[in-house]
Amino acid sequence: MRILHVNKFLYRRGGAEGYMFDVAGRQLAAGHEVAFFGMQHPENDPMPDARSFPTEVGFEPPPPTIAGKAQAFGRMLWSTSAARGIGEVADRFGPDIAHLHNVYHQLSPSILSALRRRGVPAVMTLHDYKLVCPTYRLLDHGQLCEACLPRRLWNPVLRKCQGGSLTASTAAAVELSVHTLLGAYGHVARFACPSRFLLGKMREGH
Repeated sequence: MRILHVNKFLYRRGGAEGYMFDVAGRQLAAGHEVAFFGMQHPENDPMPDARSFPTEVGFEPPPPTIAGKAQAFGRMLWSTSAARGIGEVADRFGPDIAHLHNVYHQLSPSILSALRRRGVPAVMTLHDYKLVCPTYRLLDHGQLCEACLPRRLWNPVLRKCQGGSLTASTAAAVELSVHTLLGAYGHVARFACPSRFLLGKMREGH
Protein backbone atom coordinates (compact mmCIF):
# COMPACT_ATOMS: atom_id res chain seq x y z
CA MET A 1 0.00 0.00 0.00
CA ARG A 2 1.16 3.55 -0.73
CA ILE A 3 0.46 5.89 2.20
CA LEU A 4 0.82 9.67 2.08
CA HIS A 5 1.27 11.21 5.54
CA VAL A 6 0.24 14.87 5.75
CA ASN A 7 1.28 17.23 8.55
CA LYS A 8 2.21 20.91 8.59
CA PHE A 9 5.64 20.23 10.14
CA LEU A 10 7.87 17.41 8.92
CA TYR A 11 10.35 17.17 11.76
CA ARG A 12 10.03 15.89 15.33
CA ARG A 13 8.52 19.08 16.72
CA GLY A 14 6.05 17.51 19.14
CA GLY A 15 3.83 14.54 19.87
CA ALA A 16 1.89 14.63 16.60
CA GLU A 17 5.05 14.59 14.53
CA GLY A 18 6.63 11.87 16.66
CA TYR A 19 3.53 9.72 16.27
CA MET A 20 3.46 10.28 12.51
CA PHE A 21 7.09 9.32 11.98
CA ASP A 22 6.80 6.31 14.29
CA VAL A 23 3.71 5.03 12.45
CA ALA A 24 5.39 5.63 9.09
CA GLY A 25 8.43 3.70 10.27
CA ARG A 26 6.31 0.72 11.23
CA GLN A 27 4.53 0.89 7.87
CA LEU A 28 7.84 0.89 6.02
CA ALA A 29 9.02 -2.07 8.07
CA ALA A 30 5.84 -3.91 7.09
CA GLY A 31 6.60 -3.40 3.40
CA HIS A 32 4.39 -0.41 2.60
CA GLU A 33 5.52 2.65 0.65
CA VAL A 34 5.38 5.98 2.47
CA ALA A 35 5.63 9.62 1.40
CA PHE A 36 5.10 12.92 3.21
CA PHE A 37 3.53 16.30 2.51
CA GLY A 38 3.78 19.44 4.62
CA MET A 39 4.97 23.02 4.76
CA GLN A 40 8.49 24.10 3.85
CA HIS A 41 10.55 24.57 7.00
CA PRO A 42 14.31 24.72 7.61
CA GLU A 43 14.12 21.95 10.24
CA ASN A 44 12.16 19.49 8.07
CA ASP A 45 13.70 16.10 7.48
CA PRO A 46 14.98 15.82 3.88
CA MET A 47 12.00 15.13 1.64
CA PRO A 48 12.10 14.24 -2.07
CA ASP A 49 8.87 16.15 -2.73
CA ALA A 50 9.87 19.34 -0.88
CA ARG A 51 9.77 21.39 -4.08
CA SER A 52 5.98 20.99 -4.06
CA PHE A 53 5.47 22.08 -0.46
CA PRO A 54 3.87 25.49 0.24
CA THR A 55 6.18 28.14 1.65
CA GLU A 56 6.62 28.50 5.40
CA VAL A 57 4.14 30.69 7.25
CA GLY A 58 4.14 31.38 10.98
CA PHE A 59 1.42 32.46 13.40
CA GLU A 60 3.25 32.64 16.74
CA PRO A 61 4.35 35.36 16.74
CA PRO A 62 1.98 36.71 14.06
CA PRO A 63 3.41 38.35 10.94
CA PRO A 64 4.54 41.94 11.70
CA THR A 65 2.85 43.67 8.73
CA ILE A 66 -0.82 44.07 7.79
CA ALA A 67 -0.11 42.48 4.42
CA GLY A 68 1.59 39.54 6.14
CA LYS A 69 -1.33 39.10 8.53
CA ALA A 70 -3.81 39.17 5.63
CA GLN A 71 -1.80 36.60 3.68
CA ALA A 72 -1.54 34.31 6.71
CA PHE A 73 -5.28 34.58 7.38
CA GLY A 74 -5.97 33.65 3.76
CA ARG A 75 -3.79 30.57 4.16
CA MET A 76 -5.78 29.60 7.26
CA LEU A 77 -9.04 29.66 5.36
CA TRP A 78 -7.98 28.08 2.07
CA SER A 79 -4.43 27.52 0.88
CA THR A 80 -4.27 27.31 -2.90
CA SER A 81 -0.53 26.62 -2.72
CA ALA A 82 -1.07 23.65 -0.40
CA ALA A 83 -3.83 22.28 -2.63
CA ARG A 84 -1.65 22.64 -5.71
CA GLY A 85 1.36 21.11 -3.96
CA ILE A 86 -0.40 18.05 -2.57
CA GLY A 87 -1.91 17.49 -5.99
CA GLU A 88 1.59 17.40 -7.50
CA VAL A 89 2.80 14.97 -4.83
CA ALA A 90 -0.25 12.75 -5.25
CA ASP A 91 0.24 12.67 -9.02
CA ARG A 92 3.86 11.58 -8.62
CA PHE A 93 3.45 9.16 -5.71
CA GLY A 94 0.00 7.73 -6.49
CA PRO A 95 -1.13 7.13 -2.89
CA ASP A 96 -3.76 4.54 -2.06
CA ILE A 97 -4.68 6.59 1.03
CA ALA A 98 -3.75 9.86 2.74
CA HIS A 99 -3.28 9.95 6.52
CA LEU A 100 -3.77 13.48 7.84
CA HIS A 101 -2.44 14.71 11.17
CA ASN A 102 -2.15 18.41 12.13
CA VAL A 103 -3.00 20.33 8.97
CA TYR A 104 -4.74 23.40 10.41
CA HIS A 105 -3.60 26.96 9.68
CA GLN A 106 -0.55 26.29 7.50
CA LEU A 107 -2.12 23.76 5.09
CA SER A 108 -5.90 24.15 5.55
CA PRO A 109 -8.57 21.68 4.36
CA SER A 110 -7.94 22.80 0.76
CA ILE A 111 -5.70 19.73 0.54
CA LEU A 112 -8.76 17.50 0.89
CA SER A 113 -10.31 18.94 -2.25
CA ALA A 114 -7.18 18.09 -4.22
CA LEU A 115 -7.20 14.54 -2.84
CA ARG A 116 -10.91 14.10 -3.55
CA ARG A 117 -10.45 15.14 -7.19
CA ARG A 118 -7.83 12.40 -7.55
CA GLY A 119 -9.93 9.76 -5.84
CA VAL A 120 -7.56 9.44 -2.87
CA PRO A 121 -9.43 8.55 0.35
CA ALA A 122 -8.36 10.28 3.55
CA VAL A 123 -8.25 9.36 7.22
CA MET A 124 -7.30 11.79 9.97
CA THR A 125 -5.83 11.30 13.43
CA LEU A 126 -7.10 13.98 15.81
CA HIS A 127 -4.25 15.16 18.01
CA ASP A 128 -6.25 17.95 19.70
CA TYR A 129 -9.74 19.50 19.88
CA LYS A 130 -9.43 21.88 16.93
CA LEU A 131 -12.52 20.66 15.07
CA VAL A 132 -14.75 21.71 17.98
CA CYS A 133 -12.59 24.34 19.71
CA PRO A 134 -11.18 27.20 17.60
CA THR A 135 -8.17 27.50 19.92
CA TYR A 136 -7.41 23.73 20.02
CA ARG A 137 -7.26 23.19 23.78
CA LEU A 138 -10.68 23.47 25.46
CA LEU A 139 -9.03 26.04 27.71
CA ASP A 140 -9.71 29.71 28.38
CA HIS A 141 -6.91 31.55 30.19
CA GLY A 142 -5.77 28.27 31.72
CA GLN A 143 -9.22 27.13 32.84
CA LEU A 144 -11.31 24.31 31.38
CA CYS A 145 -13.69 25.78 28.78
CA GLU A 146 -16.42 24.20 26.68
CA ALA A 147 -18.11 27.45 25.68
CA CYS A 148 -17.99 26.55 21.98
CA LEU A 149 -19.78 23.20 22.39
CA PRO A 150 -21.82 22.58 20.41
CA ARG A 151 -21.08 24.97 17.52
CA ARG A 152 -21.10 28.20 19.52
CA LEU A 153 -17.98 29.27 17.69
CA TRP A 154 -18.35 33.02 18.28
CA ASN A 155 -17.31 32.67 21.92
CA PRO A 156 -13.54 33.14 21.34
CA VAL A 157 -14.32 36.66 20.07
CA LEU A 158 -16.15 37.46 23.31
CA ARG A 159 -13.65 35.77 25.58
CA LYS A 160 -10.38 36.58 23.75
CA CYS A 161 -9.19 33.10 24.69
CA GLN A 162 -6.48 32.91 22.03
CA GLY A 163 -3.62 34.44 23.99
CA GLY A 164 -5.82 37.32 25.18
CA SER A 165 -5.79 38.76 21.66
CA LEU A 166 -9.05 39.89 20.05
CA THR A 167 -7.49 39.66 16.57
CA ALA A 168 -6.10 36.15 17.03
CA SER A 169 -9.28 34.94 18.73
CA THR A 170 -11.46 36.35 15.95
CA ALA A 171 -9.27 34.77 13.26
CA ALA A 172 -9.49 31.37 14.96
CA ALA A 173 -13.26 31.65 15.35
CA VAL A 174 -13.78 32.70 11.72
CA GLU A 175 -11.51 29.93 10.47
CA LEU A 176 -13.37 27.11 12.20
CA SER A 177 -16.79 28.67 11.52
CA VAL A 178 -16.13 28.85 7.78
CA HIS A 179 -14.73 25.32 7.61
CA THR A 180 -17.64 23.95 9.65
CA LEU A 181 -20.29 25.70 7.55
CA LEU A 182 -18.67 24.54 4.31
CA GLY A 183 -18.18 20.97 5.54
CA ALA A 184 -14.53 21.36 4.60
CA TYR A 185 -13.47 18.13 6.32
CA GLY A 186 -16.24 16.11 4.73
CA HIS A 187 -13.83 14.11 2.55
CA VAL A 188 -12.28 12.51 5.64
CA ALA A 189 -13.60 8.95 5.63
CA ARG A 190 -12.55 8.14 9.21
CA PHE A 191 -11.35 10.14 12.20
CA ALA A 192 -9.09 8.40 14.71
CA CYS A 193 -9.54 9.65 18.28
CA PRO A 194 -6.77 8.63 20.71
CA SER A 195 -9.11 8.71 23.71
CA ARG A 196 -12.77 8.19 24.57
CA PHE A 197 -12.85 11.67 26.07
CA LEU A 198 -11.74 13.21 22.77
CA LEU A 199 -14.26 11.09 20.88
CA GLY A 200 -17.01 12.28 23.19
CA LYS A 201 -16.12 15.94 22.68
CA MET A 202 -16.05 15.50 18.90
CA ARG A 203 -19.51 13.97 18.99
CA GLU A 204 -20.78 16.67 21.34
CA GLY A 205 -19.38 19.40 19.11
CA HIS A 206 -21.06 18.11 15.99
